[in-house]
Amino acid sequence: MVMLDDLALARTALAPGAAEHLGRLASAWRPLADLSFADLVLLAPIAGEEGSRFVVLAQVRPVTGQTSYPQDLVGEVVDSAARPLVARCWQIGRAHV
Repeated sequence: MVMLDDLALARTALAPGAAEHLGRLASAWRPLADLSFADLVLLAPIAGEEGSRFVVLAQVRPVTGQTSYPQDLVGEVVDSAARPLVARCWQIGRAHV
């Protein structure tokens, strides 16, 4: 299993402490995923690619119900064509397009 810290260090330019914060976020999301049947997929831009490609650092799925992403996405690289809203949000620097 790929660890979030290792993946972030190898593929991204996240600020110090950011990977730990994302790890805490993923851990805190576990009960929420079960209660709301909501997946969480955390992506980060690949270092040096100006937000054109992203790596999946973490994925939290509900255990008690259906999941939107049955396959394990951690470590996968996606481009802006596959995730246009992620790329757009990264470019404009905010969560809402």
